[in-house]
Amino acid sequence: QHLSTKVRYQEYTPPQAWSELAEADKMPEIKEDYDKARPVVPSEVSPNDVLLGRGGLTNSNPGNIKFRELVRKYRMAYCTAPKGDKGALARYLCNFVRSKKGRFLKRDDENDSAHAYFEVGDEKAVSKCGQALREGTAQMIRRVMNDGIDESLQNHGTGADDGTRQHPYMPG
Repeated sequence: QHLSTKVRYQEYTPPQAWSELAEADKMPEIKEDYDKARPVVPSEVSPNDVLLGRGGLTNSNPGNIKFRELVRKYRMAYCTAPKGDKGALARYLCNFVRSKKGRFLKRDDENDSAHAYFEVGDEKAVSKCGQALREGTAQMIRRVMNDGIDESLQNHGTGADDGTRQHPYMPG
C-alpha cells in the first residue's frame, strides 16, 4: 500500500540510528509559505535558520553549516533506507531543525531591495532536506564499491558519534 510521506512520517518507526531525530518534539505543520507581508529581515535570522538558495551567504550562514553537518551525519542511513521511507526520513530531519527553533527561509525576490526572507512551508522545507540528503551520494556509493568501507565511512550516516564533537543544534 502506497502511503504519502506525511502519513508515513506520522506512522513510521525510524531506525535506531535516527533516534535523535525521532525523539524531537513534533512541530506544528506549516501548510504554505508564510505571509510575505511579514518578512524576516537579515537581523532577525537566527543561528539555527537554514537559508534556501545558493551563494556565499547560504554557505557561511551558521544555520546552514549546522544543517550540512546534520545531513552529513545521516546521509548514508538515508541512502540505504527503503525508497518508501526516504520522504518520511526527510520530514524527520526538517522537524528536527524546526524543533531547535530553526526555520527554512527563502529570499523574497519580489522585495529584493529589503533583502528580506520568508519562511517556507513544510513541502518546500522537506524537499530541501531530501535534496540535501541525496547530494553527493553517487560519489559516496562509487567510493564504497571501489575501495570498500574505509575508516572515513564506517560511521558516516549511521548516527554513531564518538562523543568528541558537539551536536550542531545543541547549545554550547
